[in-house]
Formats: sequence, structure tokens, C-alpha cells
Amino acid sequence: MKKKLNLISSLILVFISIIFSFYLVEAALYIKEALYDLPVNGYYEGKRYTWGHQVIQNSLKFREKEIEIPKLKNVIRVFVLGDSLTWGAGLDTSERYTAIAENILNKKFPNKTIEILNFGRSGGPTTLEADILERYIDRIDPDLIVVGFCFNDPQPRSQDYSIEKENFEKEHINLFNFAFTLKSLGLSEISKLYLKTIYSLAEAFKIIPSWPESLDRVYDPSSEEWHQFVSALKKIKTLSDKHSLPQPVFSSLNQGSSSKGNTNYAEPDPLLKMMIKWSNQAVLVAKEVGFNAYDHKKEIAAEINNTNMAVNYVDGHPNASLNKIYGKKLAKHIEAYVEKGIL
Repeated sequence: MKKKLNLISSLILVFISIIFSFYLVEAALYIKEALYDLPVNGYYEGKRYTWGHQVIQNSLKFREKEIEIPKLKNVIRVFVLGDSLTWGAGLDTSERYTAIAENILNKKFPNKTIEILNFGRSGGPTTLEADILERYIDRIDPDLIVVGFCFNDPQPRSQDYSIEKENFEKEHINLFNFAFTLKSLGLSEISKLYLKTIYSLAEAFKIIPSWPESLDRVYDPSSEEWHQFVSALKKIKTLSDKHSLPQPVFSSLNQGSSSKGNTNYAEPDPLLKMMIKWSNQAVLVAKEVGFNAYDHKKEIAAEINNTNMAVNYVDGHPNASLNKIYGKKLAKHIEAYVEKGIL
């Protein structure tokens, strides 16, 4: 009996030691994350933040100031669509390219009031942007439509979506259920590391494609996603024409290829080459649809080449320096509309 009790006690101690080890690893991973010493990103004390910048929405639920409805007389109003790059992940609202363009234009034309209104929706594809315009165009009464483009906008699902990944997750559901179990036990950092390892191994063994390979499929002109993207651009152009607005603007927001290192547009790395290819294809089709379309490759190479272009080293969204480039070029295009009497 005594031997049995000793055995049971030993097993309990081993079990407790294993559990304790898990939580020690969790604490170590958490501390490692905390060592980044980055500001809060997410909800804190009931408020939402994007890397330390509080997210405040207007009554229409957009990250923009309150909008006068109906529009005041003598106001030139620009309706800007986009995803998280336009929304301003990791940026204060004053650092976004829409605010920069607005400041430049109002200084250039002090006798006019020009509003560059940001209707960016984080995570939104171009199909959603077209729906947003359709819903609000009559109420907002814009004088010009602008689309801020990110390379993943033609994909309505996650950037790394592939049918192989979807099937892999279905076939190995128990592996992913275990990750949820870890998270429910308070081991969220271990859960993230566990999932990252699973996906990395699946990529290494060619079970699932990498995210650039997955996204590149969307740019096949015969893909359903590409057809939806082009249809969304046509819908935006049609809405613009229906309201007798000038040629809409399509701004491809070129960005960096790494959050941890520098990006060299003069000597593009393989990922950047692919990102540039996607941008070029999107600009070309936007022009074919009827947009005033452009990108920022030359400006980036001339002004901030071979620098880190991300908001921080864990988030690759465009930083304030890139937004200055976007804002200056957008202002230049709108300035031309104003000087020609189009606006």
C-alpha cells in the first residue's frame, strides 16, 4: 500500500512539474514579447489603440472627424476608400496620408476648404470598399473619389488563404483544437508558437503554399478573386460617373517588404519584386477601368530608399515616412484637378 501511495505521489509531482513547466515557458514567452517595449495595440481599459494611438470613431463608425451632413457650401470633399493602410494602422490620424494631403491642399488654396475624408476599413477588400461608397455616397456628397490600394485588396479572405491550407486545417482539426485548448488554459503564447510551428512545417514539406504564393494566385486574370476586384473597381467608377464626378483616383500604396529590416527599391528582394508586380498589375487594370492611377515606386526610391518602412518591427504597415510620400503625391493630383477647374 505504501509503495502504491508513493507511486501516486510521484506521478502527481511529475504532473504538477509538467504543468508548472508549461506556465514557466508561457511566462518566458510573454516576457520576450514584453521586451519589445512597444505601446499597446488592441483594447486596454475599454479603449482601442493601434500601437499607442487611441482609435476614435465618428458617428458613422469610421476613424475620421465628424462629417457635416449636408455638406457646407464652398467645400471640396474627397471620399477616400481603402483598407488598414488607409485606416492608419500604427499611426496617429494626423500622420495618415489623407491628413497630410488635406493640410498641403488647404495651405495651397487658403480661400478654399478641402476635406480629405478617410473611409478606410481595416481588413477590408476592394469589394467592401465599393459597398461602402455605394452606401454613403449620397449622404457624404463627395466631389472626388480616391481608392488607396494595398496588394492584398483583391483577396476577400485572409492574405495567406489557400485551398491547401483550408483542407490541411480540416484534415488535422485535432491539432488546431489543441491550440485552442492551450489558449483556454491561459497559455496563449505557447498556443501561438505551436500554431506557427505547425504552419512552418507544413510549408517546409510543401503541404501548403507560402502566403506570397497563395496571394499570387489571386492575380491570375482568370481567378474569381481578380474578377471580383475588377468588378469592384468598375462599380466605384460607375458610382463616380453616376454622380457626375471627375475621373476617380487610384493610388497604389507601395510599402516595405520587411518589418525588421530595410527595404531597397533600387535593388528589390524577391518578395518586393512580387509586391511591385502586383502593384503594377493593379495600376494597369485601374487605368483600363478609367481611373487616374499611379504608384509611388520612384518617390520611395528617391526619398527614403533602403530604410525600414514599417510602423515597428512586428508590424509591417507603412510608417509615417511612407505616408508623407503618399500624401504629397495625392495632394499633387488633387491640386491639378483644382487648378484645371475640375474641382
